[in-house]
Amino acid sequence: MFGNKVIAGYREGECVRLENGLVLIGQEAVAKWTVEDWEVISEEKNISLASGLLRGVAGKIILGPWGVLAALTARKKGVYSVALQWKNGKKSLLETDERVYKAIVKNLF
Repeated sequence: MFGNKVIAGYREGECVRLENGLVLIGQEAVAKWTVEDWEVISEEKNISLASGLLRGVAGKIILGPWGVLAALTARKKGVYSVALQWKNGKKSLLETDERVYKAIVKNLF
């Protein structure tokens, strides 16, 4: 299951969370004063399984076989892999959702 977390390197396994617009890993901020450099490694658009299933079932009940096509309109969610080079020389690879990713970009701009 997907989650906002550090998937490799420094602080591996820790959760990445958003508090008051600041991205935190443990008590360490992902910000200009802590991060030397960063790079987006990948951006994926995944269809929400729950959304697709619900739309498909509802569509089948209401519209019959054609309603299954409703599953194709399932909301797509962004998943981002972001590499951080910390000012302490360590590196981290994060996997985040779109909300956290946008906060990282804003905080490191």
